[in-house]
Amino acid sequence: LSVPITAYVAEQLGLLGNPVEVANEITNKYRNRECIKHLTDLLSPKYVEATCIEDIYNSDLSYPMILKPVSLGGKRGLSVVHDKSELESAFNYAVNSFRKGVQPLIIVEQYLDGGCEYSVESLSYKGQHTIVQITKKDSAGPPHCVELGHHQPALLSSEMWNKVVSSVSSGLTSIGLTHGPCHTEVKIIDDRVYLIEFNARPGGGHIWYPMVELSTGFDI
Repeated sequence: LSVPITAYVAEQLGLLGNPVEVANEITNKYRNRECIKHLTDLLSPKYVEATCIEDIYNSDLSYPMILKPVSLGGKRGLSVVHDKSELESAFNYAVNSFRKGVQPLIIVEQYLDGGCEYSVESLSYKGQHTIVQITKKDSAGPPHCVELGHHQPALLSSEMWNKVVSSVSSGLTSIGLTHGPCHTEVKIIDDRVYLIEFNARPGGGHIWYPMVELSTGFDI
């Protein structure tokens, strides 16, 4: 919630910050996928936007699929759906994660099965992106993909590490992030990097502090 407010205050005070028009949209997961769909190194599963359950029935997505609120962080409202019998309860779970009075908007994605999940901790300055650390995640898996543990640095080959750095940096430029932190979640499957989501904020769950300082020697 503070991302657009921070950008507005920075602009009014003449400080470094993201453009207000970008900050107003950068938490929208559907918008961000649209921004990166031209990239060949940071991939997306099939996805649709849904305001009602009929939008999902009428889509060409196949099971399993993942439902999540379009602009909420973390794992709030997220569910993996394996067949039609689970769809209504998952849709309602996502809708009920919104604050009262907010129009629910859901993004539905083809579930990326297999591989491992990572987060990429970055700082951006004048459009230049520095990848500070890559974190491997332990996940509980479906239905809600709760994070159970984090490991830094991720044990990736130097080739794969560079591939993640390059692809995420391309993605950050594509979504218009110019300044500040980002906690980007990706999944690596068969040496291909798939975007889960961008979060234009520090990583939670003690990832940014104290884990990054413990693993790098720097207080991010």
